[in-house]
Amino acid sequence: METLSEKEQESKPERNPSGWLPWVTERPLASGGVAWVLNWHEPKPGGGRTLKRKQFADRAELDAWQTEEKTRRNRNATFARQSERRGDSVGWWVRLSPTDRAAIMKAVEQMRDAGGRADGLGEAVRLYSMAHLTGAKMTVAEIVDEHLGRLEKTKRPATVSDRRWRLSTLVDRHGGTLAATMTAAEVEDWVLSADTQPSQAARRRAVNALFSFAVRRGYMGMNPVARVERIASRSPDEVAVFSPGAAEAVLRAAQKLEPRLVAFFAVGIFAGLRPQNELRQLDWSNVNLEPGGKIKVVRSTSKTARTRYAPISDNLRAWLRAVPRAEREGAIYYSRRAFRRVLDASRVDGKGRPVDFGVEAGKIVYKKASKPRPVTWCADIMRHTFCTYRQALIQNINQLCEEAGNTPSVARAHYLEPRESAEEVNEFWSILPTPKKANK
Repeated sequence: METLSEKEQESKPERNPSGWLPWVTERPLASGGVAWVLNWHEPKPGGGRTLKRKQFADRAELDAWQTEEKTRRNRNATFARQSERRGDSVGWWVRLSPTDRAAIMKAVEQMRDAGGRADGLGEAVRLYSMAHLTGAKMTVAEIVDEHLGRLEKTKRPATVSDRRWRLSTLVDRHGGTLAATMTAAEVEDWVLSADTQPSQAARRRAVNALFSFAVRRGYMGMNPVARVERIASRSPDEVAVFSPGAAEAVLRAAQKLEPRLVAFFAVGIFAGLRPQNELRQLDWSNVNLEPGGKIKVVRSTSKTARTRYAPISDNLRAWLRAVPRAEREGAIYYSRRAFRRVLDASRVDGKGRPVDFGVEAGKIVYKKASKPRPVTWCADIMRHTFCTYRQALIQNINQLCEEAGNTPSVARAHYLEPRESAEEVNEFWSILPTPKKANK
């Protein structure tokens, strides 16, 4: 869908009063398809612009959303301009949320009940501002930036990245709002807009830390999260685990498409390091590939803030030795783009066996299988896979806790009695790299 140039926009304000000028780009997918992306610049509170993107599976879906969004923006802009030209307050009142209008009417009623008049609200607001808002000129977006800057000096990079990601939607919704005016209702609405209960609980923790920081800095008089009910983060009844075929499919895809990522997947699947901090910050100097050697998880990356040693199974040692010696230095390789490319290509057949594929003209072509199915991926599936198959092998939940850094209650809830058969366990611990990849 074409957009008007800025010159055309200025000459025809009636066609696009909001001044919204998006443009469309295509994003190639590793699977061979294409995603459609709508891009636009959004004004930032206090000046400047930020680039926004929204991705769609097909062009028709993009066009429909763009048309609806443009109509909404133009309608709001036209209404606001008409209201300004009339010089009345109807537009201002209508644009207020029902909650705000109800609050104003309640304030008038309270003022009258106390013997005052509605025109005294201005003075009441002035006194309230002096008592609670003077000096608190920080917006939510500004406090988030300062909070993240502070965390970068005291917390692990993975923690900062997670906090930035969780608070990004709060900035999108309330970034321009003075933090001191945020209400418990607004915070609760944002928290509960997350899709799952664990995500809601994580949002509440993140925003509570944010506003507690703001209170300590004197930007707010109180933390509105104190009036938001705590959300229990329940563990799932069952955790997701790779089948041997799915685990092999991921590793084979990494071998073929992104060889430098083989170590990341192999350690995640066969040693169970936590992906965000322990695995992505693993240094090759802490990997002992000699017989009986282990992987050292150092305190600075461990979730439990203590050093532990993860076992290196025979097949994991083979996969790690398949990495050229020249690449066994520094941090273990990781790339989000390469990671997605591997997962997009990983397929199993109807019997759960890995599906081989080739690459022709930049596209993946699957071989010798009908209706290959994508490998299911979810957070921590590599870690859950290791713990499940490791417990099935050693039958010692206390030893598993030491190796994986789990608490006994979590380990017993998820891994005490694995349902995998002896044949599946043997198949899993027998997954080896192809001979041509060996590099001792």
